[in-house]
Amino acid sequence: MKVSTILHGLLMFFALLIFSSCPELRPPSSFDYSLTVSANLTVTAGQSGSVTISRTLVSGTSQPVTLAVSGLPTGVTHNFTNNPCSPTCSSTLTLVTSTATPTGTYTIAVTGTPGPRTTSFVLTVNPSDRARLTWLDTLGGAGSGARGVSADGSVVVGWAEDAAGNARAFRWTASAGMQDLGTLAGNWGIVHAISADGSVVVGWAGDAAGNAHAFRWTASTGMRDLGTLGGSYSYAYGVSALGSVVVGAAYNAKGRLRAFRWTASAGMQDLGTLGGSESAASGVSADGRVVVGGAEDAAGHFHAFRWTAGGRMEDLNTTYAALLSPDGSVLESADAVSPDGRYIVGQGLNGATGREEAYLLDTHPGTP
Repeated sequence: MKVSTILHGLLMFFALLIFSSCPELRPPSSFDYSLTVSANLTVTAGQSGSVTISRTLVSGTSQPVTLAVSGLPTGVTHNFTNNPCSPTCSSTLTLVTSTATPTGTYTIAVTGTPGPRTTSFVLTVNPSDRARLTWLDTLGGAGSGARGVSADGSVVVGWAEDAAGNARAFRWTASAGMQDLGTLAGNWGIVHAISADGSVVVGWAGDAAGNAHAFRWTASTGMRDLGTLGGSYSYAYGVSALGSVVVGAAYNAKGRLRAFRWTASAGMQDLGTLGGSESAASGVSADGRVVVGGAEDAAGHFHAFRWTAGGRMEDLNTTYAALLSPDGSVLESADAVSPDGRYIVGQGLNGATGREEAYLLDTHPGTP
């Protein structure tokens, strides 16, 4: 082997030895760091909470890292301490919710720049334990009114004016705000009731001819025309807990207003009268098996009625006559019924006072 070759090899060996023992002679490593969050966060709407975001130097020379947050729900603001900072370091992220922040679970992302590097945590917002008032706005017009609310209070329905001054049916949630439910080819609509879970909305809206028709709305079907009983108009006043049964009033071919009960399978069913010409259904039990309202008797007087799934309309003045006589009281309309069908409320003539008054009727099987 040549002496020159041996010398070259020795020089390379000593060069590597010196390089490895002197870090300052090595080329600098690229800057890198990791990003972690201390824990998930649970807060009550209207309150605040904090987590710690840690930046840990992995390699290279430390330099400032700036944090940003995304995925926050409506009504939440945030702030960081010690931002930016150079790893290894940490920052506190504080989230401030409002009483209007929707309850639920959200994935919150925290991103560091340069990099970028991202970490995330789960934010859970629980219902507020404080009284609160929320104004729901309009659809661009001068006014609005709420007519129903879901069992948990998260969905509100009613009417609101649009920019043209038309009354429009709406459905409101904290996350989506006020949603225009459309019409039946007309330019107006009114909501009157909502299912317990907030998924089904009923009321009436103008068709292309300007006639009011009962409707049933869901997110998947939109506003569906329930038709009439042969006449030109219909109105939906109540809906069962699951939204499968709708009740109201519709005109028949003879121009008479009749109480109806609607289901997807049977369509609009005329519930009849108490011997007269007209009737209207106002309320329905949670399971849809009990319907209440008012109907004409043979003498042309309006009396409160109860209809049950067996298909029979009964005059509450007859069934509960023992509770009314001998003072001459009359139950004239039944406007709502409790979810279990036991309690009925409405308006009537109190014979003892001679006044029109609200009443509460307990239809317990043991009474009268």
